Amino acid sequence: MLPLLKDKKLYLTVKDENCYWFSGTVTGYEMGDCSLNDLEQQVTELNKDPKKKFTSIDIVVDSVHCRFATIPALKHWPEQDVLDFLIHQKFQQVDINFDPNNFIILNDSLKFNQPCIVVAFQKTVYEKIIKIQSLLKIKSLMPSILAIWNYYESQLNQSSLMIVEDSFIYSVIYEYGIIHEINAFPSHLKDVLSYDHIFNFLENDYSERNSNILNFKLPLSIQFSNEIINNQFLNFMRFKNYG
Repeated sequence: MLPLLKDKKLYLTVKDENCYWFSGTVTGYEMGDCSLNDLEQQVTELNKDPKKKFTSIDIVVDSVHCRFATIPALKHWPEQDVLDFLIHQKFQQVDINFDPNNFIILNDSLKFNQPCIVVAFQKTVYEKIIKIQSLLKIKSLMPSILAIWNYYESQLNQSSLMIVEDSFIYSVIYEYGIIHEINAFPSHLKDVLSYDHIFNFLENDYSERNSNILNFKLPLSIQFSNEIINNQFLNFMRFKNYG
């Protein structure tokens, strides 16, 4: 059961079929986990008390449940059907087995005259998440590699970031703070790919001092087990009010 928290915002990380949630203030926090299948029921029970219910949720989904395509800078905005065709074509260029019936494509962040990343969420995962939008506002929904990008963007002074997550490696190519390309590779290619910076979900060495290796560190005043950090750090990254 999700506890009755006083905070109005919930941070959620979706990994496989599990949800790891976090909510807190500058004076305290609570966290836990629940099944993705039970998320709607849990939030419904939480919102029975209008004085304690959440008003919004910030969600990050493991990138293994997503696909990525890059739309080049467009000097003229196309008709919607032309844009949809272009997006589907780009996804199939990245993955010849891409089936749009199995994904929900979100392109509401497209910007004029600059390269844009379009994200396709695995339909089975997306549909379980989106059920809760009738209960509270989904303030943000993004894949994990973009959450990593947002957190470290100001520290990246080169042109490529490699993110190692589960069985895939994601190569993020960027220039002047704008992502130009995201490519996925099998994880066994880690040692043969070049990069300027790297973040490894599986080997977050908290003692590492190499400036090219990005490690997530909590304030010294907060002590958690490695298991909790591994499950919750994407929530911690988005929560600004550490104790």
